[in-house]
Amino acid sequence: MIIFSFILFTFNIVNIDGARTKQCSVLELPKHGFFFSGYCKQVPGSLCGLGCLTGYRLVNGDSFRECRQDGTWSGREPKCEEIRCSTLKIHPRVIQECLPQQNNTEYKFGTKCRAKCNETGYRLVGPRVRECVVMGRWTGYEQFCIIGTETTSLVMSSTTSTPDLATTPKYLDYSNYALHINNNDTGVTLTYFNSTEFTIIVWFYLENNTKANIISLKQNNDGTLFELNIQQGRLAVYHSRRNQTNSTTTIYANIPIDKWIHFTWTYSNRNQQSNLYIDGARQQSIDFGVMSLDFESK
Repeated sequence: MIIFSFILFTFNIVNIDGARTKQCSVLELPKHGFFFSGYCKQVPGSLCGLGCLTGYRLVNGDSFRECRQDGTWSGREPKCEEIRCSTLKIHPRVIQECLPQQNNTEYKFGTKCRAKCNETGYRLVGPRVRECVVMGRWTGYEQFCIIGTETTSLVMSSTTSTPDLATTPKYLDYSNYALHINNNDTGVTLTYFNSTEFTIIVWFYLENNTKANIISLKQNNDGTLFELNIQQGRLAVYHSRRNQTNSTTTIYANIPIDKWIHFTWTYSNRNQQSNLYIDGARQQSIDFGVMSLDFESK
């Protein structure tokens, strides 16, 4: 009688313990998914991490789920969604050749698009290749075709105002400053140089309508020959005049705030003309014949 009671008592304890350690159901992987550890336990307290294979991203659920004491899983069942990038914005005269070729309006992860100009006499400004990457976004930035021959770009970048730059090449091409412009920023400052042609390319972001410089060209005595700046949300061009003591400031296009702007300044001494472009659209031609800029061939 004593033995029987002891066995019955032990049996009840096992049942109670079993109720407390109820296992969770098998956690199924989403299509194109995987477990971080390679497998997932089903006992209470187990934490399972889920991820998606390359080219997919986790949506509509939780990447970590825990087996709870009541035998249920925490969180929501996720899905693995194929990563796609929207169609690239294409500006006039720009051709995009994308591989692998696709027939829809969205592009798969890993797609690379190479840009070029479709007319002779134009050159591409911006990255030649853009790629659809993990966040469903394209690398790089928008490309434009502007008048001029193709050249090799010297890539330089900065997130703040740049130091003075002294240069003497025949063809000067600074590509691609990224300036986050605030009040009274100095922007790109160039010391005087001799060059037959040059192109300066700048990305800038204007936070407010206060005055800030984009590009300044200085004489050796620190006098300003030429300056592009923002005045009350508009692009202003300042330059000294040949054989005169006074200077001229001309106001051009409105510049939107809280938006990245692509700016290009080109110059050629063949006709002493210069062009300003904003987001690939020509804003103004400048006659350097009236300015104190004696660029000469070396």
